[in-house]
Amino acid sequence: MKYLASLCLVPLLLLATSCGSGALSTSSSGPTPTPTPTPTAAAADVTVVKHIVILMQENRAFDHYFGFMTQYRQKNGIPINSSDGKIRDLSDPAAQTVASANISSATGAAIPTYHTGSVCTEDLSPDWDESHRIMNRTNPALAGPNAPMDGFAQTAKNLGSFLKVLSDQDGHRAMGIFDDSQLNFYYATASNFAMSDMMFSPIPTRT
Repeated sequence: MKYLASLCLVPLLLLATSCGSGALSTSSSGPTPTPTPTPTAAAADVTVVKHIVILMQENRAFDHYFGFMTQYRQKNGIPINSSDGKIRDLSDPAAQTVASANISSATGAAIPTYHTGSVCTEDLSPDWDESHRIMNRTNPALAGPNAPMDGFAQTAKNLGSFLKVLSDQDGHRAMGIFDDSQLNFYYATASNFAMSDMMFSPIPTRT
């Protein structure tokens, strides 16, 4: 909205600077010029929106990019204007419960979510089988809205074992997430425009 509002000032400024051909005349002859009317303020609702740009990126989970969004907004004094005042990121206790269920057979323990300092991530497959197994590690046929989401670490571990060339052999890379220190533009954009934190793929499959 701030961007649109600033654009609206441009024609007014151009109009103000294009009137006349030089210095103002001091002559008293001729008709009195009609004052420029005061422009009507634009409506502060959806009618001022001229364009909708949808930014989507494949093979990324919401938490992978925006897992620290609640923390970012609180740190910068940006309100959370969802219906319940929450963002479904890593601040949600349910997310921590899911993370604690992601056990890697390489370690025999859960691999919790963590802030990764690297923007270079080794391969994570988006294929059909893997997409189902990350949702339900023991019964991928039941991947769906109520799936335990417990196979991220193990699926990444299995892919590492299969490829044999990845440095990550326990699957921890699947639990790494970014924050605004790496994705400052994304965090700033998502804090000024709508963010679909409750939009989900209709089917777990490759893009």
